[in-house]
Amino acid sequence: MHVSIIGDGAMGVLFGSLLSAVCHTAVFSRNEERCRLRNSAGITVSGDERVFHPLFTSDKELMRQSDLVIIFVKSASTRQVLSEYGPFIADDAYVMTLQNGAGHLEELEGFFPASRIVIGVTEHNASLADECRVNHGGTGPTAIGMKDGEPPAWIPEILREASFETSVSGSVMRSVWRKLLTNSSLSTATALLMCPIDGLKGDAAFALVANLLREAVDAAECDGYSFSYGDVLSQLRAKVESSHGAYTSIYSDLRSGRRTEVDYISGYVAARGVAGGLAMAYQRAAVDIIHAKEGISSDC
Repeated sequence: MHVSIIGDGAMGVLFGSLLSAVCHTAVFSRNEERCRLRNSAGITVSGDERVFHPLFTSDKELMRQSDLVIIFVKSASTRQVLSEYGPFIADDAYVMTLQNGAGHLEELEGFFPASRIVIGVTEHNASLADECRVNHGGTGPTAIGMKDGEPPAWIPEILREASFETSVSGSVMRSVWRKLLTNSSLSTATALLMCPIDGLKGDAAFALVANLLREAVDAAECDGYSFSYGDVLSQLRAKVESSHGAYTSIYSDLRSGRRTEVDYISGYVAARGVAGGLAMAYQRAAVDIIHAKEGISSDC
């Protein structure tokens, strides 16, 4: 099988590297110098003694060979990337998103039939130590599914062969919502307070997490997915207590002066809650504040 990954950030490089051990894998990038460097040196993944050699390329024509295309760009860039790469994706290829947040299915449906779209969520996370080294910061399950039916068996099979614990879900959106509960509360709070995850240990800081989570759980209920607020809150408390200097991607984006994915996280949660008749005061305020912070120098 031929797999293409659009997006050469940490997660794209992680998945591209591990998948390259089991199938032909190409990671697409606009940065030709970075492609040359990575093709020459290969990729080292923390905790793994192997050096991986996925193909890094800017040649979109090579994408026509792909059986599966995985989208790993920042959520705000999805439409632009699909417009740019879509004409090079074969009519019988599957397109899968493992991006943060939600709302990607609707965007993909503007370009591809639902019968070719795979959506999913992964608990793996990664950061780039340098251009050719990836810190594999955390592992966990990956769940994938489709709007109707199931993806072909070879897709979860190659993910499992590449060491990604993968399940096929008939209700993958429930898995997406479960991750949204964490991202729209704990991760959003780290961006609002500009602190690491363990910086949320204080009573006042964790109260912010709790208020954001309360609204997110209610919004999920409006969308047809029920979660125990108390259980999730306890899990978040444990995560805060066990994290040591770990930063969320939304904090890192703000710190680096990049546009965040807040519209696909708290923005999505707020929109679903408002559609269900809820006020969503904390989530809506969080979106406004984070967008305001995007326009302020990280040195301030």
